[in-house]
Amino acid sequence: MGNLVSITTKLEKLIPRLGTDSDAEAIATVRAIERALKSNGNDWHDLAAALKAKPDQIHYQAADAPQARQRYQTGGHETGRYQHMARWLRDHALSSLSAKSRSFVLSMVTQTGTGRSLTPRQKEYLADLYAKNGGAI
Repeated sequence: MGNLVSITTKLEKLIPRLGTDSDAEAIATVRAIERALKSNGNDWHDLAAALKAKPDQIHYQAADAPQARQRYQTGGHETGRYQHMARWLRDHALSSLSAKSRSFVLSMVTQTGTGRSLTPRQKEYLADLYAKNGGAI
């Protein structure tokens, strides 16, 4: 069994795509996940076991952990504001969004959660989705 940490980034990008309304896209995503697992010497059972493992049972090697690039690091109130919007949309409005918007919201949850800054267009789109779906600005 290979170390799933080495394909975490790929899985993080693929798993949200499973929520699409398109059966063909969902099946293609399942196959892409399967290829990623096999290329790393894993299978679905290994993924399920990793998801079931308690955090203290997961052993990460510092060299395998992805490092955030320093130039994207931000902080302060602004990042927290957009993180709140992204998480609110994920928790309260995700099922009513289009597949494109769902994917965007999930990527913004991840991006703001790692402290990375958003582009002006991302900020504008996120704020627009938030306002249109009942979030209070």
